[in-house]
Amino acid sequence: MIRGKLLLPEKKVVFINESEVQSLRKDVVDALKVFSSLACELADNNETKATNIFADLISMIYKLPMLISYVPSDKLSTPHEYFFAYIVFRHLVEDSMPSNDIAKLLEILEEKKRDEIKEVLDYARTLRKIYEKLLYVPADTRPGYNFTSLASHLQLSSILVWLLQKGSVDLNYLRISALLHDIGKLFNPTNHVSESIKILDEVIEGSECLKTNLSRVKSLVEQHHAPLETILNDADRLAASTDRFSEIVKGALNNTKIGECYSLCYGRDVRTKECMECLEEYGEETYSEESKRLYDVISNSVVSQKVEGNAIGYLVYIDFPGIQRFITSFPKLREMSFASFLVDFVTSIYSFIVLDQAYYERTGKKSRIPAEALLSGYGGHSYIIVRSDFGSKDEVKAWLESVSSSALSKLGIRLDVKVADFAYENYVRNYKEVYEDMMSKSYERYLIRDEGKVYSYGLHRVCDNCGIRPAVNRSDDGEYLCETCNLVRDLSKNRGFIAKYKSKYTLYEEQRIEISPKEDIKFKLDKNQDPTTTPWRLLRVIVLLLTVGILP
Repeated sequence: MIRGKLLLPEKKVVFINESEVQSLRKDVVDALKVFSSLACELADNNETKATNIFADLISMIYKLPMLISYVPSDKLSTPHEYFFAYIVFRHLVEDSMPSNDIAKLLEILEEKKRDEIKEVLDYARTLRKIYEKLLYVPADTRPGYNFTSLASHLQLSSILVWLLQKGSVDLNYLRISALLHDIGKLFNPTNHVSESIKILDEVIEGSECLKTNLSRVKSLVEQHHAPLETILNDADRLAASTDRFSEIVKGALNNTKIGECYSLCYGRDVRTKECMECLEEYGEETYSEESKRLYDVISNSVVSQKVEGNAIGYLVYIDFPGIQRFITSFPKLREMSFASFLVDFVTSIYSFIVLDQAYYERTGKKSRIPAEALLSGYGGHSYIIVRSDFGSKDEVKAWLESVSSSALSKLGIRLDVKVADFAYENYVRNYKEVYEDMMSKSYERYLIRDEGKVYSYGLHRVCDNCGIRPAVNRSDDGEYLCETCNLVRDLSKNRGFIAKYKSKYTLYEEQRIEISPKEDIKFKLDKNQDPTTTPWRLLRVIVLLLTVGILP
């Protein structure tokens, strides 16, 4: 069997090691069982709440790079760990999170980190190999369609399932079916539907709490290639590239090496097993060449599609202007580390929480924004999908800017927000279309919107930290600080650098070793200690500090 994914932008085909993939089947089933059990436990066996939590837990497999840490910590120390705590516990509490108070929000999320959350964070880190295979296995193995990963297709299908439920109560068993409908492609691409069903049967067997909804999931997955009008089938077709590219690929296949495989692979009556056998005859070199050539043809042929009707979902882009100036305005490592943490937290996690809280209220507490709708959140910007029943694009933009400006005013932060159409009932916009739409609004970033503050320069002390007037607070160590520096100093006491510094990390050699940077970064050689062990302990500490980001 031959299948490979075309990696972009380097245009390199990576072929799948089938034996490595097959070895992960038990791990996938076990992971789904663990998440199912945890969801039921957290929800006290309430099936609706457990289904909602289970859907968000599954999405964490696809968000693993956000969560993965090389060394487990006993504290919430990264923005995305706070995100994980939020998406789980929002299903268990009725009260809204205080989105107008960053300090209070951080405190509440830290309180929510029970033993179960630490357990699942630690467990999620063991799923790296599963994520990597989802990333490198193509959603469609045919040259011309093999540049989309299975992870991307399943997440997009889930987002579209949610967008297509506009105006209804969340039916998160539909999301689960979208996230798992093609999971069988990892292990049995020629009969992936039956393989997906077998996996679901094994998960259902050990889950009393979710048995009813998982049976619905199984039924939807079983029929997702049938000529039926279901939300999953519609979302799957929208997320797939085959409908949009079929005519382009058909024309490009004329007089090519793999043209003989057209009727088996690209025609109406696609026969998966025969298609893969046909492609296998030409070998990896031809498969790789045709994958690259067909992608070039498609990328040069795809144009914007004229669509009728209103968008069902928007893409919200949040940017942090002046990110480097903000971070480097804090000269001390502790504050600088927390400022860096804060940049990613406010642009991604905080913005997601603000939009989710508002959306939940606006839909009469019917719907939540799914975890997979946070497409990315690194480096001072993020992309979040929002359903159009939130309101107009202008309303989404105005709401996020208004709430965030109020909450972040003490930090001197203003977020730059842009909103563009993302998907319609019969079309998902391509990257080029969305990018051009966003860039047409880029002038807004440079508008001066800060009214500023006027002070009498002769009567106000300069901040000892950043040099800006006025210094309004005196810190514990005697420094006079402005409002922004004082707040960052206060928030950084147990977060960012300090959270990593005070944490305990577990290393394994021949035995379990616990190391705390706070306790072990300095140590004295005991007279009775074997000096040959000291360099190795020091080396472990240094490697640990480099790993968790405490040393540059």
